[in-house]
Amino acid sequence: MKKLSLSLSLLALTALFNPVLVDAKVDTKHTVKVIHAVRVILVRHSVRLIEELLIFDQTTRSLIVYVRSLRNNFLLRKIMYQGKEITLKELAAIAQDLKAQNKKLDPEMMAIFDELVEEFRVLSEPFLEVISEGKSVLVKVVEEWIEKRNVSDTNLQRWIDSEAGKEEELFKTFITSPVELHAFFYDLFVFLSDLVNSCPKAIADYQLTNKKLTKVQHVAADIMKKRPRLSLQGKDFTRFLCWAKASFVRETKFSSLTQEAITKQLHTFIRKHK
Repeated sequence: MKKLSLSLSLLALTALFNPVLVDAKVDTKHTVKVIHAVRVILVRHSVRLIEELLIFDQTTRSLIVYVRSLRNNFLLRKIMYQGKEITLKELAAIAQDLKAQNKKLDPEMMAIFDELVEEFRVLSEPFLEVISEGKSVLVKVVEEWIEKRNVSDTNLQRWIDSEAGKEEELFKTFITSPVELHAFFYDLFVFLSDLVNSCPKAIADYQLTNKKLTKVQHVAADIMKKRPRLSLQGKDFTRFLCWAKASFVRETKFSSLTQEAITKQLHTFIRKHK
């Protein structure tokens, strides 16, 4: 098992998936300590499956996109409720007040709740597939993360610990209103942010691959303008970029992605696929 790199700055990494950006109550210094603790947990359990999830490109992208989607689609997103745009956190506060007054949650609120649960189900399908083989180990990591974060009675643990294919049952028993839904989304976001940030090698690899692919895209576009015979349009150009990423981008140094090198790769792609 490759050792997790400890060389990158934890503070710099937390900027990528920072719970502080979602909720001011999170202590950044404590977050850094937790990220280090999660890294120690991963090493202690020798979690090769988890490390692979965060190093190999396809699953790295899947996890990072999932974390960002949780933040953007559920924690920062504005929801229309009673003619006003509010966040899920604000909706949860309204629901909490209604519950405190022993009042029934109104149909509009519950319709929003049902819609968010369905969106989450669809969003989570690829993630659950990715973690399926290492889920038993992930449960152990969650348990220790709960202790390090001083989290109490979280539905995150119930969700991760659910039998494969039965995760949705949680929303029929424990998560039944915007109050529990917001708490669950927040805990899941913070946990996965800590997990991703605990593997700096994966993040560095992901960022470098994207940077190199962007260079290939721009250089190839310039080449095609000057050499019409090498021109690829629309879906063909997208296919070239996907092929480039799979066949040579990751293994090639950034400085080696020259106009000459990319021209040769365009020739190779066209010869093989046209």
